Amino acid sequence: MKFVIIIFILLGACTPDALDFSLVSTTPNNTTDNNSGSDAGNNNKGDMVNNGKNDVAELPGAALYRTSCAACHGADGVGGAIWSGSIQGVADISPAVKDGVGTMPALPALSDAVIADIQAFLVSVNPVTRGGQVEYAQKCAGCHGKEGKGVTDRGMQLRYKDPGYSSSITRSGRSLYNFKDSPGGMPAFDSTQLSDVDMAEIWTWLDAFPNETTDEGLYLQFCGNCHGATGKAPEVEQDLTTVSDVTSDVRSGHGGTGYDARTKYMPAWTAAVISDAEIAQMNAHISGL
Repeated sequence: MKFVIIIFILLGACTPDALDFSLVSTTPNNTTDNNSGSDAGNNNKGDMVNNGKNDVAELPGAALYRTSCAACHGADGVGGAIWSGSIQGVADISPAVKDGVGTMPALPALSDAVIADIQAFLVSVNPVTRGGQVEYAQKCAGCHGKEGKGVTDRGMQLRYKDPGYSSSITRSGRSLYNFKDSPGGMPAFDSTQLSDVDMAEIWTWLDAFPNETTDEGLYLQFCGNCHGATGKAPEVEQDLTTVSDVTSDVRSGHGGTGYDARTKYMPAWTAAVISDAEIAQMNAHISGL
């Protein structure tokens, strides 16, 4: 399965009412895009919008993209409120545009010529300088949010700082959680779609975010994906509401590297990742569940 197929399998909701087809048969004016779609929380980690070309806004597809696509996919394809993943550089948008995919409807008003112009524009803004943030934006953000905090009905948060487990899930996929907007769960990404180096850079970028600061926020960041908001998720064996202190579990973990043992595996976190004070906050939250 090619990378482009996976990207469009997971495309988010677009509705025809959100689109403006007024320019699909006209010659666009030469205007300048407002590159406001970059990650506001990490603006020191690189620019995902502009690849250094000064003539991008002059491409015919630039104005066509803004009127036909930007409502869902954000400025320059970097991701928007409806679909947070970047579609910059995606190799072939034609199948998704013509036939629709997921919750994205087909857009029959767009001709082959218009689609080609938009395609050329998206290729032109594909970042030349790669890195964890760019790879994440193009391959993960659509389901997991621009900063890895998850998207309701689409994908889990990825701030739990366990790269070994994350890599295992990325390579094998995950059908356990069948989100409404991600039917069938998460697809597997092989090394031709996401190299080991690029995958490691994604985890490094995500792990650089600071931990949550509240009792509940820390619990959800490190425990919520498996144990659920109530501490009693049926997918795991341990009912956290019966545990008075999770310190030993957090420090030692369970199951080694048996990532596939969904009901048995738990990562071990050092004090460099979760401090004793943060574990105390998690205990405080669990005691109130």
